[in-house]
Amino acid sequence: MDEQHQEASMRDIPSHEPSRGEKRRKELVVAAYQVLAQRGFEGLRVREVAARAGVNIATLHYYFATKEELVQGVVEYLMHQFLAVTAPVSKAYQGSAPEQLKQVFADFQYQLEQEPAIFLVMNELHLVAPRNPDVYRALQQLNTGWSAHIESICIQGIQQGFFRADLDPRLAASMIVALVKGMSLQAISHLDTLDGEQIGATIVQSFSRAEV
Repeated sequence: MDEQHQEASMRDIPSHEPSRGEKRRKELVVAAYQVLAQRGFEGLRVREVAARAGVNIATLHYYFATKEELVQGVVEYLMHQFLAVTAPVSKAYQGSAPEQLKQVFADFQYQLEQEPAIFLVMNELHLVAPRNPDVYRALQQLNTGWSAHIESICIQGIQQGFFRADLDPRLAASMIVALVKGMSLQAISHLDTLDGEQIGATIVQSFSRAEV
């Protein structure tokens, strides 16, 4: 895992023992995440979420006054899962930009195999985003953070001399985010069998200077 990836993950680790309220809030968010993965956004019912978390509806509304607030919590949890569910890193890993970019695709492959709910939930939220401003804003925040992370890798790759000087980091990041989203849709729909690591290696090769 690259240093930036590690730092992001560390920021998500509480510096104190979670309180009872924090634990309850997370239980509700995880329950909503599971319902979204299994039933989709249209099947997300707060009563079922409460039942899964082992609380009554009044307790759920104490932590989340509206369904929209609950969905925002799910998006935050989704971001946490992106950072927490990562592929093992080889001992030879040095943290160069090409390695970091390949790791993005290795993580994608690992997440598909170990936690496919990440992409089930993400794609479900994308379907309703055009009709739901709250979901749209939450996904926009997720997308911005994801793109910024990849853009920083591309900038680093240019500075290190691995990637072409004419590579547009922002455009490259947007392309990779769109590619991963499309790949996830193909995979969870069982329309195609994809090798994320091979695709990542191909992307890195296309970004690289001729002599690298």
